[in-house]
Amino acid sequence: MRRIMIHKALSVFLLALVLLLSDYLPVRAEFHLILPFDQSTIGVEYAYPWGDFTPQLGIAYDYGRDKVLSYIGASYETTPFLWRLFYGYWMHQYVPGYAHQQGITGRICYQIAAGHSLTGGIFYGAIERDGTGVQTRLVFLDYSKRLYFDWDREVKLLLKTVAGKVKESGASYYTATLKLPVILGDLKIRPWLGFARETQLLTPYFDLADLIRGYRKDEMTGNRGLALAVERQWALFPYSDLPFLGLLNAAVFVDAGGVIGSNQRVEEFVLYKSIGAGLVFKMGEAELHLEQVYNQLGERRIICYCSR
Repeated sequence: MRRIMIHKALSVFLLALVLLLSDYLPVRAEFHLILPFDQSTIGVEYAYPWGDFTPQLGIAYDYGRDKVLSYIGASYETTPFLWRLFYGYWMHQYVPGYAHQQGITGRICYQIAAGHSLTGGIFYGAIERDGTGVQTRLVFLDYSKRLYFDWDREVKLLLKTVAGKVKESGASYYTATLKLPVILGDLKIRPWLGFARETQLLTPYFDLADLIRGYRKDEMTGNRGLALAVERQWALFPYSDLPFLGLLNAAVFVDAGGVIGSNQRVEEFVLYKSIGAGLVFKMGEAELHLEQVYNQLGERRIICYCSR
């Protein structure tokens, strides 16, 4: 089974690579590679700009859950607004703890200014976790603003809210997350806050492993949490003329955070910590990390992941 999953992942990756290379051909089509930033998913998205109207489709493989994903959609741009509508079995990005969705999504992005945007939308269909789907209707709102920028210094505000109802029971749920990433030269500081209200059939949750490094997935979860990551990076070969070596950084970091469930009191909150070091390959805003992490449970783990 593991060999089949690896073969599927390699097939999708090779397809994505071929499509990306075809971008050098004299056609207007655009191809975008999907990398495993937030989920264990690789694939490619295709878009064909036709004036202000752009048909789109995507195909991907979730190697962590052995799922093939696809969607078809379109977008329409009327500056400063970007409208998008798509349907399919695709990655779910709104309710924490749910990986996939089957249904229709409509959203509109309002580009207020450079580094300042507001995105809202609706989803109707089923969201899925561990192969079990729940029918729901939801609305979402993402707000992003660059609070400060000066060369190598930046402060951002990222707020995401979701509210919806379960189709079967009519019960309501909502979630809210707040991030305030700060960049001060080589130093990165990433505070995070999250809260979710669950129902009997639909239970949003935050996974500690997604908030701080060095812990195992699905071992510690809750619907309320906070986290703080502090990381320092520096170039290993700042004056190298060799390809790629100038993009290689060393990193050290300290993470702290915790989550609690709806049946727990605030006094039961436990702050977990981890420290580590590793290598970072910087590709613009995207980064490929290879790190060794030590957590407060006495465990040592080597992790590899993409971030942005």
